[in-house]
Amino acid sequence: MLNKSKLLKRGWTNTMINKFLPVADEQRRNSLYKNAAPMSLYLVERILEIESSQAFKDEIVRTERRKQAAKRATSTKERDLLAEVDKLNFDIPVLDKSLLIKLACDNYDGIHYYKGKHANPDADPEFLDRIIVNYLRHVESKYEEALGANKGKVGVDDARFHIRKKVYDAIGELYPWLKDQCATQLKTRYKL
Repeated sequence: MLNKSKLLKRGWTNTMINKFLPVADEQRRNSLYKNAAPMSLYLVERILEIESSQAFKDEIVRTERRKQAAKRATSTKERDLLAEVDKLNFDIPVLDKSLLIKLACDNYDGIHYYKGKHANPDADPEFLDRIIVNYLRHVESKYEEALGANKGKVGVDDARFHIRKKVYDAIGELYPWLKDQCATQLKTRYKL
């Protein structure tokens, strides 16, 4: 006898099980989980007979067509989302370096006030570069908005990568002295 999980491994779907095997040949208590529903078991001879029928073979073909159509639809949605991301433009403001450092430090202090951490313009240059890039990305661009707009869409992980890369590229292009920090942040996040 076979249970549902073994049928699924043979290529059956839940819909096919409900259609061709609406009633189990036997019900047994679930040996792994005492409070779980009983296991439905099906005779191998019955399964083999159904699998050799033309109706079952036709259902397999229909199921495969649906899977292929769903795969094409997913690919189209992913491609469309990346096309939307390609159109995004991150307008980063041009700010004087000393003002940018002050704004980034103030932003950092505002975020980390409860930890008692403070940033100041005399801090380690690498630290300052990091908080400046973070400030430009999160506060001075539409980065957060772009990420939020794509939440839950098909292909969101690729889209997020491209959004991040675009914003880092925009920052690095406008502020060449931050280019290495932008590359470092992208590499760190994506383990490139």
